[in-house]
Amino acid sequence: MVAPVTSNNFEAVQAYLSAAETHNLGQAPSCVRTHAAWVVLAGSTALKLKLPVHYHYLDFSTPQKRRAMLERELQVNQELGSTLYRDVVPVTREADGSLILGGKGQPVEWVLRMDRFNSDDLLASVADHEGINEPLAAQLGILVARQHRSLPPQPTAQAHVAVQSLLHDLVQSLQELAGTRSHGAAVIAGADAAQMVQHWATAAQQALQKNQHLLDERGRQGWVRRCHGDLHLGNLAMVAGEPQTFDALEFDESLATIDLFYDLAFLLMDLVFRGEPGAAGHVLSRYLLEWNQVEVEDGLATLPLFMSLRAAVRAMVTAQRSDLAGGDAELASEARAYLDAAVTYLDVTAPVLVGVGGLSGSGKSTLGRALMPHLGRPMALLLRSDLLRKRQWSCDEYERLPSSAYTPDASVQVYQQMREQAARALRAGLSVIADAVHLQPQERDDLAHVARQNQVPFIGVWLDAPLAELERRIADRRGDASDADVAVLARQAQQSPGEIRWRRLDATDPDRLQHVLAWVEQARASME
Repeated sequence: MVAPVTSNNFEAVQAYLSAAETHNLGQAPSCVRTHAAWVVLAGSTALKLKLPVHYHYLDFSTPQKRRAMLERELQVNQELGSTLYRDVVPVTREADGSLILGGKGQPVEWVLRMDRFNSDDLLASVADHEGINEPLAAQLGILVARQHRSLPPQPTAQAHVAVQSLLHDLVQSLQELAGTRSHGAAVIAGADAAQMVQHWATAAQQALQKNQHLLDERGRQGWVRRCHGDLHLGNLAMVAGEPQTFDALEFDESLATIDLFYDLAFLLMDLVFRGEPGAAGHVLSRYLLEWNQVEVEDGLATLPLFMSLRAAVRAMVTAQRSDLAGGDAELASEARAYLDAAVTYLDVTAPVLVGVGGLSGSGKSTLGRALMPHLGRPMALLLRSDLLRKRQWSCDEYERLPSSAYTPDASVQVYQQMREQAARALRAGLSVIADAVHLQPQERDDLAHVARQNQVPFIGVWLDAPLAELERRIADRRGDASDADVAVLARQAQQSPGEIRWRRLDATDPDRLQHVLAWVEQARASME
């Protein structure tokens, strides 16, 4: 599994970098070890060493190889826009035998210097302590989309071959890890671990075969690019108030030259695994909105497979850590949880389309956000007419649009785009919430028609509230994409919505979410 490489020089470098006097500190710096790196946190600086290890998938066994990988890590992360990375410097042995960071003597090891950030700003920590709220999820979706758009395409005619190879390697590794270990302790919890690995392997292979043509088509269209490759919350941090990626995969170009959705899938999987499906939905919704290209959305059907593969990778890495620790029970349980998740992500919940309408201020977006975590696997998309309109005009979501953006013709385009996006997501197996005023009967009927065309349940919800309550809400609203003010509300109220055949719901009812979820279950049951 792993061959540690002994090195007296490396151990001496570790001792040198761990000493308080090396950094003019009053106390020894803290150190963090991962399966392939060792990081010294000293003041405002983080110093990263590659460990002298040789796994089947990476080789850091010599100082020269470690230097090359540190330099590649510096390059890749800077190209992806990270401002945390400074330079790669040697640790040298001087004539008197002492070690110096960046000295004039013979280099014996190499160190990557980075700006240090507070551990509380690591998004894995934020998720653990506060959760990932909608604004932050939106920032993440935009960050990843912009990062992906900056990457040059790497066209390939048979993109599925790389996915097949990855699946083959994962199955082999997990089968080995699920077997009996020499130390007698399980590294994947559960007496049925081997059977579960085989169950996952069969389901994943079927999903790959189902998506083979789509994967190859995306490869030909240029959606395979040299990505971050390891895009989970542990490799994201808040820097100057904005999320930023770091620690991109550097040791294998083939593992990082992947479908954009496979890169994004790691973040989505991480969020769902942590019990944040709503945040995952917001990330995906904003990612798609930022791209604003039909071709991107056509790849949505790959997400269950890609999320499952990402969970399986986590299961493998966690099991390897358990193995190195002699069968650590906590790690073995975590590895099993990831394996179970890998199976679950392939078991997609039947999609549903929920339309939410009502006058401005009725709480459509609030209800839509509340629904997102509850509509099934892998996640639900929230489509908001306000955001679609802003994107069509290439405006920031809080920038007020001119009146020409709200002409009848402009609104027709917004609603048409919403329905087209909903249809593509439903065909890909994702549930959708369509949030718009839906004041015209035809708008409501056309949305219901999308559900019928795609043979999925439809629930139309119309939120009612007294005009005075709506006026109060609009007056109190801050930091929202909607441009509607009290004057806009007055004009809406003067128009007749015609016959409302959607389910009417009191917008002030504290149990409105439960009502809608009950209707969703009824609609799904009626389709079985």
